[in-house]
Amino acid sequence: CNGTESCRASTCTAGSELQCPLEGGPCFDSFCDPALGCRVQTHPNGSACLTSGSGVAGQCNAGLCVADGTPPGGDPGNCDTAYGPPADVYQAFAGSSESERKIVWSAPLHPMGAQLDYRADFESKWTSLRAYPESSSGCSAVWSATVTGLKPRVRYFYRVSGAAAEGRVWSDSFTLRGGPSTSRDQFKFAYFASNGLDTSAQSPLASDVLAQIRQGGYPLVLGGGGYALSREAIASGVATDADAAVLAWKRQASPVIANSIFAPALGDTEVGTYANTENAADYAEFMASPAGSSAPNPSYSYDFGGVHFVALHAPVANVRKQHALI
Repeated sequence: CNGTESCRASTCTAGSELQCPLEGGPCFDSFCDPALGCRVQTHPNGSACLTSGSGVAGQCNAGLCVADGTPPGGDPGNCDTAYGPPADVYQAFAGSSESERKIVWSAPLHPMGAQLDYRADFESKWTSLRAYPESSSGCSAVWSATVTGLKPRVRYFYRVSGAAAEGRVWSDSFTLRGGPSTSRDQFKFAYFASNGLDTSAQSPLASDVLAQIRQGGYPLVLGGGGYALSREAIASGVATDADAAVLAWKRQASPVIANSIFAPALGDTEVGTYANTENAADYAEFMASPAGSSAPNPSYSYDFGGVHFVALHAPVANVRKQHALI
């Protein structure tokens, strides 16, 4: 399991270190079997548990912690026919930004669970990680898995699963890159702002810009505000309201968000002070909020590659006040 050498056919053979999950869910334990590799031991159905996302008391069912009671949309204990592809994939900070990455996505809360596969660019075999549901509503869930041991200057590919009648259904293959190994190593990041929806009259090059960012292979992408530009999208007739504009923009930006860490700073269009605009909660999933913070924090900071980044929320009405605080 740990990559040490072992005897095989009377020959001392180097082993491969396995990237097993570092932690189990409330209803399963992950471990490394010396003979069989990564294994998952599920707890017996009916065992008491606390859900991962909200800490609600429940019972284990096929490796998932099902909250007591029937939530809106159905009973997660009867999600045998909950099928659908994975969606809304994005990367998030986890532990060391240089060697770890948390992958989050939406998929059905099917009893088979969800899975993440990844491999280095020069490898042909996928390494599999069992995902666990961070939150759920009925038979839909937000899943996550953390990849560890990323090596500097190595490109990885990963994919995540949903559920279908014939078995797992997979997403497209996305890229994954760790940060530099030392604070002296150089790295590149991209920055963009005032993106908007591609079909809006104000944003004719939105998709082209995102495509260029993806092709650049940046491990970190900074956003400077003006993402969905919901007021312009509504005026152009490509969105009915702010929620629809934000959802459309996230799908438009998904090739970037799934292939890089996206770290936004909110601008005046995301403060919710104008009619039909977004707010901080719309982008909270991409923001590295302080540990223990239950509400989205418009200003935040994080470390990447030996550099401390600060995302300062300074809407137009408060620019003088914010500058005085700096």
